[in-house]
Amino acid sequence: MKFAQVFSDVFIHLMCILRVFLGRPCLLVDVKTQSLQLCVRGDRAERFKISTAKRGTGEQLNSGKTPRGWFWICQKIGHGEAPSTVFRGRSPIGPFSAYQDLSDPILGRILWLAGLQYANSVTQERYIYIHGSAQAQGFGTTPQSEGCIRMDKEEVVRLYNRVEGGCWVYIYDAGNALWGQHFSHRLLSYWFDFH
Repeated sequence: MKFAQVFSDVFIHLMCILRVFLGRPCLLVDVKTQSLQLCVRGDRAERFKISTAKRGTGEQLNSGKTPRGWFWICQKIGHGEAPSTVFRGRSPIGPFSAYQDLSDPILGRILWLAGLQYANSVTQERYIYIHGSAQAQGFGTTPQSEGCIRMDKEEVVRLYNRVEGGCWVYIYDAGNALWGQHFSHRLLSYWFDFH
């Protein structure tokens, strides 16, 4: 990555942290602990068990990896649908009971992510979501998704109802961090017990 792009990404890190410190709501995703925290007005409101990509973290197209850095929720999908509703192409197609043969179905709700940094600028076209899953076995311990952030189907509905479109999302992987992320993580850990 060119120096100007790295500098831009680090600058965005710092600006995002400042805005969060001043009260902007955000979701903090920690790959190491397989957890997602909702932070509202500077307080940690709730923590959820999740599952990120089994192939690790990275931003490349078709990598099957979970991207890192700062994002925003560019679209919320599924309002009013039952938690067991299956989505295909971001459209509801019916209850999970009728589609149990599907591999890795998307259930309940979709929070579609778009990157705020150069490093993760292709996130939206990669169709990276926070979404519900058919089973929550291994959540909180085992990365097993194809790149998205999986949640329990009931919990993703609860999260969906608590966040607005445009909400920021921060994804951190201690073992594979972007430039500036270790510093960001220390500040966020101090303010929000983010670990």
